[in-house]
Amino acid sequence: MQFVRLETIFGPPFYRRSPGIVRRLLQLLFQFEFGMKSLRPIVRFKPDVLVFGVLNLFPAAVVRGLTGCRLVLTLHNQTEVEFITGNRLLVNLLRRLALIFVVSKPMRAALEKAGRGLRITVRPTGVDLARFSPNGAPRRRELITVGSFKWKKGYTHLLQAMRIIADRCPDVSLRIVGEGSERELVERTISELGLNAAVELAGRVDQDELAGLLNESALFVLASLREGLPKALLEALATGTPAVVTTGCNAGDFIGEAGLEVPAGDPEALAGAVLRLLDDQALWQRFSARAPEVARRFSWEAVAKIEQEALEALL
Repeated sequence: MQFVRLETIFGPPFYRRSPGIVRRLLQLLFQFEFGMKSLRPIVRFKPDVLVFGVLNLFPAAVVRGLTGCRLVLTLHNQTEVEFITGNRLLVNLLRRLALIFVVSKPMRAALEKAGRGLRITVRPTGVDLARFSPNGAPRRRELITVGSFKWKKGYTHLLQAMRIIADRCPDVSLRIVGEGSERELVERTISELGLNAAVELAGRVDQDELAGLLNESALFVLASLREGLPKALLEALATGTPAVVTTGCNAGDFIGEAGLEVPAGDPEALAGAVLRLLDDQALWQRFSARAPEVARRFSWEAVAKIEQEALEALL
């Protein structure tokens, strides 16, 4: 079996710093250019299967027409599912695909509700267990979150929750790892809430440094409104760091073993869950001990096996 994966590209650095709508248009432009340049070598290769993301739908359709290969779509975020299920034409196009990969069960359920007869496999996000593991470092009274600065990460809600936490526990701090187009909004919100001394913006860090920071933190917190299945959550669990996440993270089928889940968009509930775990050391210890076991279900070996078996089944 020969297959090609048509990967998403993100464009040059100025693209990542552009305002939201400009960045989206540039993304579409770069993606279209990349897809069209890829056509000739892909057609020459004559794959049996072409795996692609939603932004490469047009070049994938062209390859299908020229080679007759099977098309496999990968969806990584709930927003992609919402975009597709909100368009009847796109839902009908999905029926022409040989297979759809999604990263979480809620994403599969949403697609199945929108269109019958779709062939869908849950192939979750993977985690590098060789890099992310408990290292025995002492834990600080510190929360950590990881993610780009964009609306669906829910940073405003997280900072509102942090205001509540800081009032109750002045010794607790928050470290935010990431960058993005909404950094100015995040900085302004921190200032307006009087959290300058309690919140650190760490920017981007490499994977080894991130593993160290996760091992030093008391809790991993994610206030996302929309996710597929956050890789950062799995990396945190792999280091034995309990988590507090929202329902928007699509982690409901396993998070209860290693952390707490609260409704998305509810700062008070988020703060309450964090304070509960900070206060209840027995519960924290139980979640911390189980977290690496949960993460092992998402090893790259396990994820690769799911994908391999699904692709082989097509032939």
